[in-house]
Amino acid sequence: MKKFSLKKSYVILMIFGSFATLEAFDIKYNGWLESFSKIGFNNQPIDVNLGRYPTDTFVNVIGSFGFLGNILPATIQNHKLFYGFSVAGGSMIVDSSSKQYPGGANSVNSEYVGMWLGYDLQGDPATKRHYYVFNNAYLDYTLGNFADDTLSFRFKGGRYRSSAEYMSGYTQGFEVAFRAKFSDTQSLNLWWFSSYGRAFAFGQWLIDFYSPRGYMSNGKFINNGIHAFKATYSFGGLDVIPYVYFSPGTYLAPAIRFVYDTNREFNNQGFRSQTFINFIAPINERGIGKYRYGDLVERYTQNLFIKQQFNYNNYNFGLGIYKNFGNANAWIGTNGNPLQSVLDFWTASSYDLGRSISDMIGKDAITPFLFVGGVHYRDKVAWGIVGRFSESRRSQEQSIAGSIKYKFEGGLSVGAKIEYYNDITKEGYRVGSNGDNTAANGPYQPTTTTSTTSKNIADRSHAFVWVHYDF
Repeated sequence: MKKFSLKKSYVILMIFGSFATLEAFDIKYNGWLESFSKIGFNNQPIDVNLGRYPTDTFVNVIGSFGFLGNILPATIQNHKLFYGFSVAGGSMIVDSSSKQYPGGANSVNSEYVGMWLGYDLQGDPATKRHYYVFNNAYLDYTLGNFADDTLSFRFKGGRYRSSAEYMSGYTQGFEVAFRAKFSDTQSLNLWWFSSYGRAFAFGQWLIDFYSPRGYMSNGKFINNGIHAFKATYSFGGLDVIPYVYFSPGTYLAPAIRFVYDTNREFNNQGFRSQTFINFIAPINERGIGKYRYGDLVERYTQNLFIKQQFNYNNYNFGLGIYKNFGNANAWIGTNGNPLQSVLDFWTASSYDLGRSISDMIGKDAITPFLFVGGVHYRDKVAWGIVGRFSESRRSQEQSIAGSIKYKFEGGLSVGAKIEYYNDITKEGYRVGSNGDNTAANGPYQPTTTTSTTSKNIADRSHAFVWVHYDF
């Protein structure tokens, strides 16, 4: 399949921006600027033989500017044709992993900001850098009101913020949605999603578009995309959601989800209970018998995610469990995951598997967790505490994190998180296999055997601090 091109979309949107008048359609300018810092508390020297590495530290300054609006006149009530265009750019200004300069040739933190191996992922990780991304360039058509009308329809295409739970960040593709409302308490939603590229444009991450599940075959780059279909039947407070994600030639992942909400109209007053049960069964087609994220890829795998949350006025608390059967996240679950609504699994070491990925996603891993939080002062202050224990074949992890965020008037917000994180790599595995992508063993293979590597206890405790301004 040829690379998905958006050049025509860029031309159309630039024409809109250049010749827009209020009589034809509206145009609004927007943007944001953010400073994001991660401070690692473990500064031990690197010992490759023992698999000992520090916890990474970095500081980013990222910003974005763009415009959006409705192309159709305001007199047309039932049809909306929105457009949007924006570019994001910035740099890492502090990088503990680079001896040269932030994002230098030896940097592993560049996987957060700047590293770009090309759309086909075949570039040189030591030299390829992109410090900008055209993250929005889309058209978004809606017919009817999805909340109130009996029938409604939507099409969105181009580059835009992804709404797919297993495809986070920005997507390059399209989605189609249809909703039939049978009564005030009963409806059916159908949704199709196709993506041929992914990017990041946030304070913590800045990565240009690439093909997350593209691969080389007989010297030819294959990009079959990532696709999903979901049907949501809602009756009262219950949602029954059968769905499937797939990337032809790589994986097929049928799934089902149940969500029960006792108070859909909850607005920080009274009591609410939300039960979330998600079961997905990835069937892997590529990389069988090879290593990915430190474990062998199997054909048949499963994952079960259960979360129970209670709200009482402006407080929330709950518990849950995330359980893998086999290497269920080998090809799906790391590009996006509903687990990230409560747990961040990108907080380990940049020197290890992927971009600081936790072994919550590892083979046969189990992660029970507890959380509590609240919002105050007309939603200006939000805080949360979450604790977890993770056990996998490769490691054992214990973590407790507390965060707080404050919104000022005029678009300014500040936030911080501090996390205690104890990471025990078990005998036979070694930290530092980041980027090993040999043809024989596949990416992220273990680099030693049980006879040569002892257990390693690492402090991955760290803090996040961010300052964000919207304009």
